[in-house]
Amino acid sequence: KLNILSFEILSFENIFMENSDIYHLYREVLVQLEFGNHQALRPFNLTVHQFDALCILSEKTGVRMGELKDRLLSDNSKMTRTVDYLESNGLAERRPDPIDRRAQVVFLTEAGQQLRNQATVVHTQYLHQKFSALSEGEKNQLVTLLQKMRYAHE
Repeated sequence: KLNILSFEILSFENIFMENSDIYHLYREVLVQLEFGNHQALRPFNLTVHQFDALCILSEKTGVRMGELKDRLLSDNSKMTRTVDYLESNGLAERRPDPIDRRAQVVFLTEAGQQLRNQATVVHTQYLHQKFSALSEGEKNQLVTLLQKMRYAHE
């Protein structure tokens, strides 16, 4: 019985190490992508978070602060700082929500739309260059695996 128990512990440790290795590899690739994206957006004086906010704001006319925060996986203070920056640079504006006066809705300005369009070109070029290392089949496989992990514990 001791040998079986030792084997089970050893197997568990091997699985744990494999999962840990996968996590660290995934994290390293994510950090590389984020750093490259940061470098691509630098000429536009945008952080990745600010660019992502502009992209979400361009999807529809007016987005509530709470929805923006949730979609960016952000906390209240970071979301407020992000919108403050966008607003102070004329890229977005806040307005009271006509349905709920306690809430605010954020709108993309024309300048924000133009900057988002320009930054998107560079962002897309960067992603194309980075993901060109994968074949179409490998990209599809990666998407399938990431979606499986994303929805595994919902």
